[in-house]
Amino acid sequence: MRDAEVRYAEHDGRFVSYEVFGSGPSDLMVWQNSFPIDLLWDLPQLASFMETLGRFARVIVFDEFGHGASDPIPDISAASLETLDDSVVAVLDAADAECDLLRYG
Repeated sequence: MRDAEVRYAEHDGRFVSYEVFGSGPSDLMVWQNSFPIDLLWDLPQLASFMETLGRFARVIVFDEFGHGASDPIPDISAASLETLDDSVVAVLDAADAECDLLRYG
């Protein structure tokens, strides 16, 4: 299922990388920060797992700001849950995900 290409979503002038693959009836967002998303497919066991997910859902996987192919965080001390939230919302919007987000604050 390596036909997924890296795309970029923009938030406040910064870009977060993501891929979309699979064809299931639901959207599934996968957040991981162990490997850049473009390298996930080079690890056979992880690639097999991702392909299995793609049989059941439309999978959206991303590199949060400061990781992989996404833009760095300008001030590393500013890394926070809000930074992760910004990454998630930017990717869900760019991928036209079908979801309801609850946002607090």
